[in-house]
Amino acid sequence: NVPAGPFTLNELPGINGQGEIRLQVRDLLGREQTLTAAAYGSTALLREGLDDVAFQAGTFRERYGLRSADYGRGFASGFWRRGVSDTVTVHGAAELARGQQAGGAGATWLMGAMGEFSASAAASHQAADAVARGSSLFAASLLPSPVVSDAGARYGRAWTLGWNRRTQNWSIGGLARVASPGFRGLSDLGAVVDVAPPRRELSAFASIGTLAGSFAMGYAALTRPAA
Repeated sequence: NVPAGPFTLNELPGINGQGEIRLQVRDLLGREQTLTAAAYGSTALLREGLDDVAFQAGTFRERYGLRSADYGRGFASGFWRRGVSDTVTVHGAAELARGQQAGGAGATWLMGAMGEFSASAAASHQAADAVARGSSLFAASLLPSPVVSDAGARYGRAWTLGWNRRTQNWSIGGLARVASPGFRGLSDLGAVVDVAPPRRELSAFASIGTLAGSFAMGYAALTRPAA
């Protein structure tokens, strides 16, 4: 809080990860006061009461590289994020197309010096004709997809857990994701070739900044579904 009257804030500090903001306040009489506050900056967190919403709709482009302006099924997708508090943000996303649907929800939260945590769950469904349409054999040909009984419908689930902690000089984090064989993510519904995502995915990273430069290392392990 400052008294009424002109007030100028120069060089607005930027924080990425855990850090400290120091402001030096000088009044018209030349008196100075230094204010120090701990802060944590993250692009995954929103201020309490703030919403972030996006929506899009269109049609899938089919037989890319074989036909010009060949657009087929329509689709709609969107996501929504809301800051429940300054340390907790929830989110949800959905994508809909004829014979295919996917959706999920999750949250990101900050636990003080422990860092930033995230968790999410998603589900997907593909009707039998959509499963056949997404196969590489029919996606690359000029023939229409065959009619398949509803017994060939595909359902899937996926779960994700993540953690990271960032400071001004170093950062560390990891991610674990598990998906069932039939899961197709939001970005997979319009894919030309139907490729199953990894059944399990583990990744970790660490980086540090020194006077000699920045050094980083990472680890990733993917378990693909059996052929």
